[in-house]
Amino acid sequence: SAGLKKLFCAKTQSLSDFDQQIEDVIDFCQGKIVSYEKISSGNGGKSIDAGVTTKYDITPQINSIKTDAGEKYEIGFSYYIIYEEHKDRVGINIFRITAEDGSRIVIGDVSG
Repeated sequence: SAGLKKLFCAKTQSLSDFDQQIEDVIDFCQGKIVSYEKISSGNGGKSIDAGVTTKYDITPQINSIKTDAGEKYEIGFSYYIIYEEHKDRVGINIFRITAEDGSRIVIGDVSG
């Protein structure tokens, strides 16, 4: 869990229930990953002001994740590479895992 925590932006890490959200995700996933179909860069955006990139985000998706417990998941997340106005948001802001049955768990503040 320590390695996963380091990927998140300071704003998300400061959530009062951040550690519990991390543990909930670990408990949600059954088994160890044995394969996945593809990683896509997803949608994202870039803002440029006077020739300087001031905001740059990506939303990668990992599809068809299979575990040794026979479970299937998809992972998606929002990641700011650059965010000049809100440097505390650089890193992963929202991280979602969705199971094959449609159940989902989220790390981060989905309210904004």
